[in-house]
Amino acid sequence: MPQIAAEELRRHANYLTALTTDRSQWENLWRELSDNYLPQRYRWLLKSTEYSAQRARRQYIINNTGTQAARTLAAGMMNGVTSPSRPWFKLRVPGIRLSDHKDLSIWLEEVERRLLQIMAESNFYNSMSVMYLDMSVFGTAANLIYEDDDTVIRCYNPPLGEFFVAQNDRGFIDVFARRFNMKIHQYIQKWPDERNWSEYVKNCVKDSNGAGMGKEIEIAHFIAPNHRDLVPKKFKYYELYWEPRRAVGSDGWLLEKRGYNEMPGIFARWEVSGTEAYGVSPGMDALGDVIELQHLHRQKAELLEKVNKPSMLYDIALQNNPLGMQPNGVTFVHNLGNNTGARPAHVPNVNFDQLVMDKQGIEERIKNSFFNFLFTGISDLQTVRSASEVDAREGEKLILLGGVLERFESEALDPGIKRTFSIARRRGLLPPIPEQYRNIPLDIQYVSILSIAQRAVGTAPTERYLGLLGNLAGVDPQAMDYAKLDVMVPNYGRAIGVSESEITDPREVAAIRGQRKQEAMAAQMADAAPGLAQGAKNLSETEVGGGGSALDKLLGA
Repeated sequence: MPQIAAEELRRHANYLTALTTDRSQWENLWRELSDNYLPQRYRWLLKSTEYSAQRARRQYIINNTGTQAARTLAAGMMNGVTSPSRPWFKLRVPGIRLSDHKDLSIWLEEVERRLLQIMAESNFYNSMSVMYLDMSVFGTAANLIYEDDDTVIRCYNPPLGEFFVAQNDRGFIDVFARRFNMKIHQYIQKWPDERNWSEYVKNCVKDSNGAGMGKEIEIAHFIAPNHRDLVPKKFKYYELYWEPRRAVGSDGWLLEKRGYNEMPGIFARWEVSGTEAYGVSPGMDALGDVIELQHLHRQKAELLEKVNKPSMLYDIALQNNPLGMQPNGVTFVHNLGNNTGARPAHVPNVNFDQLVMDKQGIEERIKNSFFNFLFTGISDLQTVRSASEVDAREGEKLILLGGVLERFESEALDPGIKRTFSIARRRGLLPPIPEQYRNIPLDIQYVSILSIAQRAVGTAPTERYLGLLGNLAGVDPQAMDYAKLDVMVPNYGRAIGVSESEITDPREVAAIRGQRKQEAMAAQMADAAPGLAQGAKNLSETEVGGGGSALDKLLGA
């Protein structure tokens, strides 16, 4: 049974209360985002009574452009950053040229293959897709990564409104806490030791009709750095589970206590403002337009109804007579002044073309706020463009995601890969590293589509410089002397994501050039051989004074 001092549990309970207060300023905004983008999904942002009344309603969304724009951004990020169909990261050693260390290069490539296989065979990519959507709409997302006997790792996405975070002095999230509900049958699966069950859980399990297994119980969860040695010092982080409803310090109040060598979760924020622990998002930027779009659709529907079924004015003499029409409103007046006995009270003059243009403008702003043009740029072009122009346009646009991509790599992908690497290594799933490299540090290089595209933007000066020299070489070939091609070509390849194993080693290049030079010399000698043979023949047949041929005289015969 896990043990911890009662005062430590009180301290964590008070810390959780403080985190709740700190997060409260965001909750109204998150609730509004949920209503206008992802209703029925974030019940944790609502009180229980609100959820019961609103769980089956989508009263805020008439036009789903905002929701689709958010999903397009999330799908584009998923495919562009952590695509399940292609490698998106590589391991390397800072300061070491892998071409000079073949055994190390082979080891790194095998480790990369196994890590990607572990991720593909687990639910890692499914959880990442949820993370991208949460980050796009709410600005903050979490993903807990635990060891699993079946799939090595297992990922869980705590929903917004359920968890709390705090960041350290370096601006990275290192404290995670949450309050969440579990079904009783889930509770006893996770903590099967009956000695640690509360009386409430025991009574639910003993319920003879089985209904108790479907009841819920609130659980508190806390992960933080192991500064107070709540677990052995060898662990950098600790994790606690407890039941808030039970008396502090009572037997079995603590459900679980564990230590970790690395943070068992990754946390991503789209953009951070100041020292805030929670991020801001494209969903927040587009919220005004999304609300305006719903309002515009309601107005258009109201105007259409007024045109199709206008309020009517009727001569009062017709008040007791049956009518053949069913207008929305009837008003009886004296002296209507026409022959029909009825006329519309008001016929609105509506310019529906202008409404359509307004709607399209708002929808375009929403899509731009979610950077949809980055992922649908080619299909959105109105005319056929050259490949170079398309590349230039895409390069300019990708600059807009540069800061977001850098933050996501450092906050989420780096710790996620390191966590997976550590779990795989502890389970003996990685090949043994060559002895001479055992203590070297490893670094991560991202080779996803977006990462490569970001780096490729930086190759523009190289392309322009070589283009200039190429043009000048047509006038003066010596212009190419100003380009260190042996340096520029491999560096360019690395910048656009070419694997180090696919770039020829400089020593091999020298050997190839030497071989080529020898072959050229041999070919030149072969071409010259017939002329030399004919010259020798001519010399041997030429008579000179004193007898003998010219060749004999030349050889001193």
